[in-house]
Parts: sequence; structure tokens; C-alpha cells
Amino acid sequence: MRTLALLFAALLAPAASAQVTFTGVIEKATLPSICQEETHFIACTGTTPDSPTGVLLKSSTLDLTPFEGKVATFTAQPRGVTCLIYDITAVDTTPAASLEMCGTPGLGCPMRFRVQPSTSLGEYWIWLSGSSGFAPIDPVTGTVMLGPGFILVAHGMTPPGQLDVVIPADPVLTGLDLWLQGARRDLGPIGPITATNSVCFEIPGFVFFCETPGC
Repeated sequence: MRTLALLFAALLAPAASAQVTFTGVIEKATLPSICQEETHFIACTGTTPDSPTGVLLKSSTLDLTPFEGKVATFTAQPRGVTCLIYDITAVDTTPAASLEMCGTPGLGCPMRFRVQPSTSLGEYWIWLSGSSGFAPIDPVTGTVMLGPGFILVAHGMTPPGQLDVVIPADPVLTGLDLWLQGARRDLGPIGPITATNSVCFEIPGFVFFCETPGC
């Protein structure tokens, strides 16, 4: 498919400028650290899904506390003396595209991944990876936050814009770390492709209760 080929070309292209744009969830950083400058980090950008760190952030002009734990689109500049830290200069709390995850990530349990907005006509993609990454593309597309070797696991239209899966009840999957990220564009008229936030989880094994996906 030509559209998909163009999308992958965009994902592999270098960033056009120092300014970066990404859609994600930020969390409070734990100090002290060797960097001594960061106040926050991007969730799901660490080496494991439950990592207490990741891509490091601060802001010289904004209080980032109100944006903690919420999906938003951030504009930032690379900064830092001892470490690479992104200095956030702007926040958009209504991202053009986002990825929701619901259900229980346990063996034999159902999960759902939904690309938003899911009620308006659009085209979506969802990729899967075994690691995180951070590769800025451009201010419109945003940033790829999956590690190398990510694979396409869903492509379709919104509505409904969702991927429903049941994690196989195979004990060999216990402890597996997974990251997913989506992208979306409006259709009618055709809009630009925009990357979503990433979501991540570890498969803990068998659980006593599987929550029904509600997103």
C-alpha cells in the first residue's frame, strides 16, 4: 500500500529541526539524579513499562504539574548540561490523535487499544514493539516512541478505530514487556498523519480476574 510506504518513510526520516513535538503522558521525575535538571519524564519511554524514568523533561516557562498523567501534545527544545533534557515550551491538551488502552494485560485476558478520535471519519495504524524509543519526525507527525523493529498490528478506519485482542494463555509470555503506538489522519478532507502517545505494559502471568475492556 502506497500510503503505508509513505508513512514508514516519514517514520525513518531525520528530524528537520531542533524543536520536537511529541504526544505522550508525563510523570514527575524522582530526584536526585546525575542530571540534576529534570522535573518530569515521558511515561513508557524507559527500559521497562514500569520504569521510574525515561526521556527527561523540564520547562523554563511552564508549570508542568497540571499536565501530569494526562495525554497531551508537547513542544520542546533539547537542553541540558550533564544530560539531554527536553525543555517544554508549549502544551496542547487536545492532541490530534491519541491511543487508549483498557482491559487486563494478563494471560488469557482481553485487551482493547483504541485510536482517538474514534467517532469521526479517519484512517488509523497501530504498531507493536518490544522496546521503547524516541525519534522526533516533524512538528505535525510528532515523534515515534517505539524501539527498532516495530511491526504493524492493526490498520483500518475510524470509527471504530480499535484493536481487540486476547492475550494467549501461554506461560512462556509471562514477564514480556510490550509497547504500542498509533497514528491517525482525518479523511474527508484528507489530513496529515499524526502519531499518538505510546502505551506499554508487562504481561504478569495468570490473574484472578480479567477486566472487560471499557474504552
